[in-house]
Amino acid sequence: FKERSFITDVKEALKYNAISYKLFGTEQPTTYYIKRVIAVAGDTVQIKEDGVYVNGKRLDEPYVNNAEAPYYGNVNDFLKKGVTVPDDMIFVMGDNRNHSADSRQLGCVPVNDVIGKVIGT
Repeated sequence: FKERSFITDVKEALKYNAISYKLFGTEQPTTYYIKRVIAVAGDTVQIKEDGVYVNGKRLDEPYVNNAEAPYYGNVNDFLKKGVTVPDDMIFVMGDNRNHSADSRQLGCVPVNDVIGKVIGT
């Protein structure tokens, strides 16, 4: 990821708020997704029946919905073999894995499409 600065944070805050959309007459996006970044550019993601692997290591994912065990048997062949995340892209997944539209279906997401960041854990 690129280094972030206070100026970058301010620019993005102004770029993605209702007042800016009104002032500059741009259309406001109507759909937002909240997802967890699993891998960044250069990482290889592989999804096996027993879990998600990044660069050959199985992820420890205590944040995944414990109410139902994730089912990974229905992923496409590319993800079963492993996919390398392209430059300026990220691979995202929802924590409620069995009911999430994420990079498994939608593909990698451009970093420039990210409009928020974690401010706490």
